[in-house]
Amino acid sequence: MNRPHPTGPYGPQQYPPPQQYAQPPQQYAQPPQQYAQPPQQYAQPRQPMQYPPAPPGRAPRRHQWLLWVGIALAAGVMALAMVVAAVVVLAPPRTTPGEQVVADYLHAIANADSKAALALLEERPADTSVISDEVLQQSQALAPLTVGEVSHGAGNGADGILQMAKITLGGVPNMWFFDAVETPAGWRIRNGVNTVVNFDFDHDPYGVRVNGAEPTNVNDFAILPGVYQATTDSSVVTFVEDGRFDGEDSLPALQLTAAGEALAKGAVGRHLKQCVQSTAKAPEGCPFSARPVGEVVGGYHWQLASEPEITVRTGQPLTSDGTVNVSAGYDIRLAYRSRSGRGTKENANTWRDTATAQIDMSTTSPKITFS
Repeated sequence: MNRPHPTGPYGPQQYPPPQQYAQPPQQYAQPPQQYAQPPQQYAQPRQPMQYPPAPPGRAPRRHQWLLWVGIALAAGVMALAMVVAAVVVLAPPRTTPGEQVVADYLHAIANADSKAALALLEERPADTSVISDEVLQQSQALAPLTVGEVSHGAGNGADGILQMAKITLGGVPNMWFFDAVETPAGWRIRNGVNTVVNFDFDHDPYGVRVNGAEPTNVNDFAILPGVYQATTDSSVVTFVEDGRFDGEDSLPALQLTAAGEALAKGAVGRHLKQCVQSTAKAPEGCPFSARPVGEVVGGYHWQLASEPEITVRTGQPLTSDGTVNVSAGYDIRLAYRSRSGRGTKENANTWRDTATAQIDMSTTSPKITFS
């Protein structure tokens, strides 16, 4: 069937001659479509790889991969943070020179190394008669010293940088404070020595020893921090509370022993017997006196009508003057001759008397004073 050719402003449309189509049509069946796309395929940027849609309720595979990557990164960050935190927490804080010198000083004392301890003091004490390895060993036996944390105290001390040391002494927690100072020889401790000053009577007659060492001057000597025990060579006095002290300003008080109590009682009894030997109205240093009637002729004749009952309080400490109080009860008899207008008269009286005496135990020859 013949169709009319379309026409336009340029005349009839021209068609190629029939021989151009002499080749088999299958030659162009696929190639035209095959080569029609490549220029357009590479003319535009490559598009990202597309995935088929995920089933309902399940994230696309690409999202799952990214999720696992994110989890791994988060775990790594958390692990790194934990390592950093552990380093910060577990790493020991930086120790200052002042803290270090105090720690070294206390460790030297705990190790009974008196030479090392003295070397860390700013000023070595003049008297070291009670500073030795043997003395420190005895201190450790009495109350072991364990050194804990040393840190900067609240503020500074009057003589240096205040350092606070937490220690355990004999199993009891304590806190000691030291002033650390920087010297040309390095950091040293200014207040590391305790001075024991005895403001009481002279203890020399009793042969005082501290942790087995005899102080050069028992009334003023230096010791290192720790626990000490004072003893005496005397059999009549001893120190209260077993003589233990921990760097206090003075020695513990002395008290009578059983032998000391017997000595005090005997001294009071002998003193009373001496008193009745007097013919005076009021024998000097004695607890009794006469109140005669009339004019006395020939003096007074005193006599103990019974054995004195003398009491010394058990374990009584000596006062700061070195005295102890002793009470005495006795029957006293007085006989005298009196003169009146009617002549002379014999008088005799017996009465019960009590008195308190102070016995000075600071010397080897106790002195008795009745109040």
